[in-house]
Amino acid sequence: MYTSLSACRSYLYNVARHADLHEPSNHECAGVVLYCAEKATQISLDAIQILGGNGYSKFYLSKDLMGKSQFCLIIKITVVVEIVPKNKINICM
Repeated sequence: MYTSLSACRSYLYNVARHADLHEPSNHECAGVVLYCAEKATQISLDAIQILGGNGYSKFYLSKDLMGKSQFCLIIKITVVVEIVPKNKINICM
């Protein structure tokens, strides 16, 4: 979980650095959004498995994190599918 989080953070910072230098591309921006959303869902599912049967109860934050990350993943996949083929809209703004 730590390595996945560190990889997402590094990838995001790298794309943000390129965007600050006015060199962003739609594919890089869409890729970082999709990759981080997928990893967030996987990390939240791992957290629920680590906590066992209690991980999906309302007493732990992992249930809320999983719901939010899955919702974010669905929205991001929709945005990536709509925006990347058009090459007109820049997600990094």
